[in-house]
Amino acid sequence: MFSSSLGKTLWNQKSFRYIWASQTAQAVGSILMTIIVMVDVFKETNSVFGSGLVLALSSFGSVLGGAMASFAIQRLDLLQTAAWSTWFRAVCALCIGLCQTLGLPSYIIYMLLFLQSFVGSWYSPAQLGLLYQAIKKRDYVAASGSIVTVNQFVQAAGWGLGGYLTVLAQTHTLTLFTAGLFFVSGLLIKLPDLKTAVIPRQKTRTQSVWRTVYRKKTVLLLTMMDMSEGLANAVWTSAVLLAFTKEVLNKGEAWWGFINAGYFLGAILGGILAVLFSNQLKKRLGLMIVLGSVSMGITTLLFAYSSNPLLSVILCIMMGPLYQVRDVSQTVILQDTLTDEERAPVTAAKNTILTAWSVLTIAIMGALADLIGIQSVFIAAAVLYAGTAAVTFFVRDVRTYSQSARQIER
Repeated sequence: MFSSSLGKTLWNQKSFRYIWASQTAQAVGSILMTIIVMVDVFKETNSVFGSGLVLALSSFGSVLGGAMASFAIQRLDLLQTAAWSTWFRAVCALCIGLCQTLGLPSYIIYMLLFLQSFVGSWYSPAQLGLLYQAIKKRDYVAASGSIVTVNQFVQAAGWGLGGYLTVLAQTHTLTLFTAGLFFVSGLLIKLPDLKTAVIPRQKTRTQSVWRTVYRKKTVLLLTMMDMSEGLANAVWTSAVLLAFTKEVLNKGEAWWGFINAGYFLGAILGGILAVLFSNQLKKRLGLMIVLGSVSMGITTLLFAYSSNPLLSVILCIMMGPLYQVRDVSQTVILQDTLTDEERAPVTAAKNTILTAWSVLTIAIMGALADLIGIQSVFIAAAVLYAGTAAVTFFVRDVRTYSQSARQIER
């Protein structure tokens, strides 16, 4: 039942371990940097708007950087791009720490944070391009599951532990530590053993990556599905969940925290299951997308009508596994569809679209919650999940998608 060959085909590969470790250091550094700046700005200005501007500027920088990366990254060496983007972030982190130590105005820190996010957005498409070149198709599911697991774990633990660290340690110490994480991330992805594992990139005429997104039916459909579910996923943001906890469950911040933790716990479990059952999953990739969206729709609908806080936490835990398996399946189909030359720029373009869209979805769902009520917003989200499942089910190319034996051996 389990993927018994996983250790031999994936974790014993130095190239994968280096990329995985680089991604982990990058993710931890990104969250810590955001928390450090948010806390410092709030201490200095006592302004919620000022600290909230940190996330807004980071998102804006990522959108612009991703848009530029989608046009330029195809002409660049992925190893150099991934490494130097993280090293540039390390330099920015050191500059931010210096600004904090010298007590310089907040707008200088904002500018550095924007620049760091702009350059940092080049790392993800380059890293994914390297990852799927360095491993075989038979390991795509396990690799994606591993990346998802570490990302969810960092998201779950990072905010809580990061806030705690700002109390225990001085700001400049944490900034130095964060800069060190970025430096190590770049070093890991530049290790010599990784270079020998990566297929040499051929110099080809750069085509419009946006044309690729539009013309490739599967890529376009997966992007539209992500946008639809991205709108639905906005109900799981902290602000909407807090309103649900207070207005529907009639509970306080403690249960709000439990619900948040429950969702992340389920997501981590889903990533682990994707790794353990990767051999079975790769044969039913399209079907798992349908099942994941259906399960998300059902559990979200039950969550909307729940008045028991414990049941709400349990439902959040249940949402995680199948939805993360669905997310892994969708990622594998996308990467499987693209060539080595298309992978990095298309990923950058897709990230640009979804990052910009995610900012809008939070505003849309927040406005809808005020207009039609918090419970109705969750019902609307359940309908969106069900709609995505229906579209996937009726598109045969996606529903029946699987990695054939010939593909898996490549």
